[in-house]
Amino acid sequence: MIKVNQVCSTCEAEWVRGVDIVGVCLGDAEQHGRRTVTREQFEEIKCATSASIALAIDESAEVSDKDLPDVIGSLRPNYYEFTPCDPEKSGAFERQLAVVRGVGVPGIANGFFLLKDEVSLVRRTAHLDRLVEAGVRFFQVEVDSLLDPRFRISSSHETMIADLFARYPFIVNDKFSHLNGPLDVNQAGLYLKYRQQGAQELRLFQPVLHPLSGREADQVRVGTLRL
Repeated sequence: MIKVNQVCSTCEAEWVRGVDIVGVCLGDAEQHGRRTVTREQFEEIKCATSASIALAIDESAEVSDKDLPDVIGSLRPNYYEFTPCDPEKSGAFERQLAVVRGVGVPGIANGFFLLKDEVSLVRRTAHLDRLVEAGVRFFQVEVDSLLDPRFRISSSHETMIADLFARYPFIVNDKFSHLNGPLDVNQAGLYLKYRQQGAQELRLFQPVLHPLSGREADQVRVGTLRL
């Protein structure tokens, strides 16, 4: 599975056709540096793609927790994407879980990291279990690298990460510029980001196995554009 985040226009949605999930962020598109869209732009993107859509809500959209279910219900995305609170902030975390349960669509929880010297996520299974119980379907994690020797995570940590990914459906972003062979650490898929500037291009030119359905997707090419 491949997910592309921060898609902001019908042109971008058409350029990444063939991906499984398109990430879109609702907010004030006039604010500099934010790759967000209006409700009208969201509807246009939804019409321009056959991919599932994950909707995140930026603070600039000024949507309260009380209003969130109505916003999700009117826009009808396939997923609600959000950043979980720290579990140590128990009150805020419990309130957030209640909100996620009430939106009516599966969740994608983002903001997770696995670094060369910081893999504490592998020990936070109770936190992940609570999110799954609330309706989270996928977890999105940035990884230093499981491929590139310049950033590579140790083999011992890689084993623990593979065990974690076998238990929970993680979508992975890795520090590589070319993927010529399969990344196989039990991940549910890969996610990529559009960037506002720069022309570096990420190329994926091999069949990608969808681990949830067992089907083999067509060859896919996705990446970044100079915008």
